[in-house]
Amino acid sequence: MKKYLHKNKGFTTILFTIIVMFLVSIVVFSFLFLCVYEYRSISNYSHYEQAYYLALGAQEEAKAKLSSNWNTTTDTSWIPLGTGEYQYKITVLSPTRKKIISQGRATTISRKFECIVQIPLAITDLHYFTNYSLYCNGDLKIQNLGEIAQKDSKTPGIIGVTGNLLVNSITRGSSPMDVVGNISLNQTSKNNYFEMYPLIDSNLPLCEIADGSSYITWLADKYPDKIHYIEIESNKEFILDETTNPTEEGVWDICIVKGGESLHVKDLHFDGLFIAENMKKIQIEDSATIEGMTMVFGAKTDCVNIHGNIVGNVSILSMSCVANFSGRLVYDQEILGNIMSFLSYNEVNNSTTYDLTMIKWNEVE
Repeated sequence: MKKYLHKNKGFTTILFTIIVMFLVSIVVFSFLFLCVYEYRSISNYSHYEQAYYLALGAQEEAKAKLSSNWNTTTDTSWIPLGTGEYQYKITVLSPTRKKIISQGRATTISRKFECIVQIPLAITDLHYFTNYSLYCNGDLKIQNLGEIAQKDSKTPGIIGVTGNLLVNSITRGSSPMDVVGNISLNQTSKNNYFEMYPLIDSNLPLCEIADGSSYITWLADKYPDKIHYIEIESNKEFILDETTNPTEEGVWDICIVKGGESLHVKDLHFDGLFIAENMKKIQIEDSATIEGMTMVFGAKTDCVNIHGNIVGNVSILSMSCVANFSGRLVYDQEILGNIMSFLSYNEVNNSTTYDLTMIKWNEVE
């Protein structure tokens, strides 16, 4: 019996040792697996980030080439850089838009990005802006999006913004929107109404107005009996109302107000083409009604506030501020038809020196 117990005790000891060694092996191999997995994860993440920066660098190289020569179209092969490589391709979308496909690769990890850049045309065709109910070349703040309406839903006017759009409140509406920058909604505006406003690509034009004098001269030469010109003295404020309005209600005329410190438009009804050029502050009050086209341009303009009643279109072509629209606007192509002949095809010159504007950027793979 003693002999049997001694043998059984030895067998138990061996079995226990084998089990312990097996468990230790599991722990060791698990630890080794985790170490290898962690190393590979860190290595893959490092290569993932490296591929990103290679693709971003390729995109910047392509943009630099376009900045120096807009007519460039390139399709490179893989170019080695450090421990990785990159390539890019530039293709033409339109005379003012090009697409850059950039790709970076580190070991087996590759990342690809798409970028669309745009420049302004040398000449601005003003007729194109009649497709928009409200066009703003820069940042825009709209008090109530629902106050921008359409007379005819079959031919809706577009809300076009080349910068960022801030919407303070939204009520029911359906105006299509083309916004290059970000769209920000006030917290109280985040409702289902915003889904009724379709986002589209309208080939939004960019303007860098160098000088509007040639257009003004063209208007004066072609429509001497229609044009009414008001030049404000430097650092002076001008109030345009029913007593100072040189036009008659119901007559489709041209009113141009230029220079000065500020312009206040109130207590009047104007029909035709209204141009505010190169003044620091422009304010259109609630009591003003403008039927036709309201046009603002001037690099010196650093305050644009529109509160009035507009039937037709508002086009803010150039400024140096965030424009504010808190008025009521009805896009009406029939009304705009009355002033189409006042708009030039090739009299508004854009600046010959400009930066590329990136209107889209996203990863495609």
